[in-house]
Amino acid sequence: MDGGRCHSPGADISEFEAWPATHLLLRAAAPGRAGSSGGPEVDLPDSRGPGGFSMGRPSGLFSMLRRELEGPLQPTERIERMKNFADRIAVITGGGTGMGRELALQLAKEGCHISICDVSDESMATTLALCQKSAPAGTRLHAFEADVSEEEQVLAFRDAVMQAHDTDCIHLLFNNAGIGAGGSFLLDDRDDWEKTFAVCWGGVYFSSRAFIPLLVAAPEGHLINTSSVNGFWASLGPMTAHTAYSSAKFAVKGFTESLINDFRINAPHVKVSLVMPGHIGTSIVINSNRILGHDPKELSNEELDGARDRMAQLGFDIGPISNDEMRQALQQRAEDFRDQAPVSAAEAAGVILEGVRDERWRILIGEDAHALDRLVRESPEEAYELSFMERLLSITQWQLGDLANPEAMIPDA
Repeated sequence: MDGGRCHSPGADISEFEAWPATHLLLRAAAPGRAGSSGGPEVDLPDSRGPGGFSMGRPSGLFSMLRRELEGPLQPTERIERMKNFADRIAVITGGGTGMGRELALQLAKEGCHISICDVSDESMATTLALCQKSAPAGTRLHAFEADVSEEEQVLAFRDAVMQAHDTDCIHLLFNNAGIGAGGSFLLDDRDDWEKTFAVCWGGVYFSSRAFIPLLVAAPEGHLINTSSVNGFWASLGPMTAHTAYSSAKFAVKGFTESLINDFRINAPHVKVSLVMPGHIGTSIVINSNRILGHDPKELSNEELDGARDRMAQLGFDIGPISNDEMRQALQQRAEDFRDQAPVSAAEAAGVILEGVRDERWRILIGEDAHALDRLVRESPEEAYELSFMERLLSITQWQLGDLANPEAMIPDA
């Protein structure tokens, strides 16, 4: 890669087309196939497609490869796994705090060039300052303020990444940004519901549309999408509604799994991983409250009355506490979610990067995530019953949404 460029600066990457990267990949694999060392490149001819390549039915493509390359590729000719992140370019959404910040820190320490986006300039400045302390000389660190639920802002972020790194390709895309609200489809504010869905699902979709062409343009690439245990279990417990976040994370899971074959067929040098964390110690609750205008310290008495009413409808009696005491309790809940989680954000980032190195498409984080995955598979019809929660609590330290926790929090991100 010369100056960060993977093909000519004038190449059009505004629309996703699979054939150029696949064509490039095959040309790179072809030399020396016929038993010679350093033989000529094989430009597989086909008048039906651009660049002499047809992207028709996979069976036809594979038959043509066998004819032209004289048999299947040998193991030594396969693309090498991305074991080393040095001098790669990584894009991370939601890089201001939590897992996004820790991913940036660990990657930068290895000499990976970083671009992050977030809605908080202050948080991103802290992330970059921390990265700078451990990153090798010459490591590029870049931040851009963007709301991933707005496609125009995501496209502006993409353009800024290309300019900051003087590149038309990237190697790693971490779709990590997320917020949590809109628990009840029936009772909670519609704007909160739709914003949560727009960030948690729309952000993944818009970022993928914007950046996957840059992954495909690289010699090797990896897409990492953060879903959640709520991507296969749409609950925090039988007494808690958890609809917007779960709906979005189910969408992320389905989208990511569907890309496995899409990439394998149309861009086999690009890998994909689905991240499904349990309870991770992040600031998602604090950040969500701030973004949605629900900072406990700034809630009005009327808003607190509404919160009391919703909790009463769910069957919770919080007792005779003052509004100031309730504000303090809500703030403490948000901080406890971050500070008392069984897995830290740094530990979670380490698990993710290990999964990327191993090219695992499915990355569960935390004993609670592994336990939930097993229990849901064993007893899917029971997954939303009290008996299921009792089984979960008997084998994990799950603290979210159970009967002793009326202020349900959100696992992940």
